[in-house]
Amino acid sequence: MKHAYEIRDLRVNLGGSEILRGIDLNIPEGRTTVIVGANGSGKSTLLRSISRLQRREGKILLRGREVSSIAPREYAREVALLPQAPEAPENLSTIDLVSRGRDPHRRWWDQWSKQDEEIVWDALSATGLTELAERPLGTLSGGQRQRAWIALALAQSPSVLLLDEPTTYLDVAYQLDVLETVTTLQRERGITVVMVLHDLGMAARFSDHIIAMRDGQVAAVGDTYTTLSTTVIKDVFGIDSVLLSDPRTSRPVIVPHSAHESMEAR
Repeated sequence: MKHAYEIRDLRVNLGGSEILRGIDLNIPEGRTTVIVGANGSGKSTLLRSISRLQRREGKILLRGREVSSIAPREYAREVALLPQAPEAPENLSTIDLVSRGRDPHRRWWDQWSKQDEEIVWDALSATGLTELAERPLGTLSGGQRQRAWIALALAQSPSVLLLDEPTTYLDVAYQLDVLETVTTLQRERGITVVMVLHDLGMAARFSDHIIAMRDGQVAAVGDTYTTLSTTVIKDVFGIDSVLLSDPRTSRPVIVPHSAHESMEAR
């Protein structure tokens, strides 16, 4: 299996506290990797480190190259980041937002090209936003707006897409809409997706590869089907659970339960 990222002895210290402690892992290329963990486990710090927004120690290699050695514009052409709760002016049109994804490929004096136009419209089409291209962001639903940000990332033409909790503040229907959009794009375009998800059930449903974090370290990592277990869930989240299989996809379905429920079942 090819690796998009190789991470060795990654450490992050903030305010005298060690947030990430000697992480070693590989992130597979051309698959969807989801990082999960309880609040404060270091999952967003790990993603920020990969995106180069976080100062850190250790090595992070993108296809064999230390990411700190890659020029910012070149890295932005390879890697697109969708942070938590991104903001833009409410009166900005959807197509104007998405067009900003072409910035890493253009110098300030370059004219807007036919290729730029085609890539932007392709990104809008891929995210189902063609008919909303001229609509101001402030008139879009939460799910539509998040898809607009994903379209902006796609317009960068990246090989890697990083998303930090892309379903935050969204209702369940919009969460499904956004995650289905991301995973469909990953399959169709072969890009590498790495995202942090708060919802373990969604992570099990939409990931190929999973990284489970606990106290700044990797508690478990590997293929979702074989890595998620009741033992890992107990270790990472501190809850008891039962694992079922989705009859349509065979993916694991997590049913959490409390010790009180276990006693009642007896």
